[in-house]
Amino acid sequence: MKYFVPLALLAALAFGGCSSDDGKKPATTTDTSTADAGSDAVADGTSTASEITVGTWNVGLAYAFVPLAKERQPEVIKAIEASKDDLLCLQEVWTDADLAGIEAAAKKAGFVDVFYEKTKEDTAGLAAACTEGDTKELAPCATKNCTGVTDLVACVQAKCGPALNAISDNCLTCLASNLSLSIDALLEKCGKGGAKYSWNGYNGVMLLSRTAMTNKKHTFLTSSLVRRSVLTAEIPAPGGSGTIQLACTHLTAGLESVNYPGTFGSWEKEQAAQVDAILKMMRPAADGPSLILGDLNTSPKKGTITGEYEANYAKFIAAGYTDPYLDAPAPKCTFCGTNLLVSGGADKGGEDSILDHVLVRGWKGTTKDPKRTYDATVSVQLAGKATDTNLSDHFGLNVVIKAP
Repeated sequence: MKYFVPLALLAALAFGGCSSDDGKKPATTTDTSTADAGSDAVADGTSTASEITVGTWNVGLAYAFVPLAKERQPEVIKAIEASKDDLLCLQEVWTDADLAGIEAAAKKAGFVDVFYEKTKEDTAGLAAACTEGDTKELAPCATKNCTGVTDLVACVQAKCGPALNAISDNCLTCLASNLSLSIDALLEKCGKGGAKYSWNGYNGVMLLSRTAMTNKKHTFLTSSLVRRSVLTAEIPAPGGSGTIQLACTHLTAGLESVNYPGTFGSWEKEQAAQVDAILKMMRPAADGPSLILGDLNTSPKKGTITGEYEANYAKFIAAGYTDPYLDAPAPKCTFCGTNLLVSGGADKGGEDSILDHVLVRGWKGTTKDPKRTYDATVSVQLAGKATDTNLSDHFGLNVVIKAP
């Protein structure tokens, strides 16, 4: 995702499903059974492959914000089941149901290791987020105009915009964290308690591999409103020589029309601190190759590609990483104005950028065939009618990493 106007922030932070998980147990799951797809994966998790295909994809399962999330979810599952990537970093998997669904799809596709961690926020003891002043206009407007509607956020945005704009940031965050509730229940809950993070504090990141990963670790990144994390691990390098260190993440987006509530002074500086933190986690190039994957929410300007927080992208390049996809002769955008979910959604600004990246450092082999992926249209049912749409508001991309 890219920019969010204040009204759209409510949707951007929406929690789209119920969870009974108490957040205390890590949700890392591993299955080292023999793969039935992919590049020469074997039962003990080693690989004799001479190359691997490395991908990233923001699946956009942000219910009530990215259009048609409920209708698209089965198609996203099918796309994961049909994946030919050997390593795939996913973002925006916000709910227990979607984590479980994608894990099952990954195993059907032949991925032998699925890594994620639930990071549910503990909201016990937080003060009430919404005062009577916050909701005195919003509550009656939303109740009158939007009770029972399928897309609550779009309705409130259209019918109650001034009232929604007037509420405090704390109230907005709490409402956004509880959109699975009815209007009355949502307002009652936020009148009694609060929340610091959207999506119940989940980070939305998953890492799928056709060979067993080692040294798996989840690390929080300092962030505001949306909890950001990075998953790190290692996999066997193509050709069987050593390992490749991995980082899979989803960095802070440029919420430029929302007052920045954090400690860094701006959304851009918060993202910069996250970039610095990840770079410190990665081993030096002299100690072996590494990959950084994900929706990094930063892009250099190149030809028709829109720039976004370009100084932050430059940090990766200065640290010795290359971007095979962006360095190709004519790379296509991954967050595009022509995407049917972007052109028809609330997420405006920053179109035609490459926010999604596979960054490579220290690899003595070659990279080849960088390409955009998951960019087909599908037909879904909406109110009993077939509707064409893209799989997500982001397209994916992948790169082949070939042994020396």
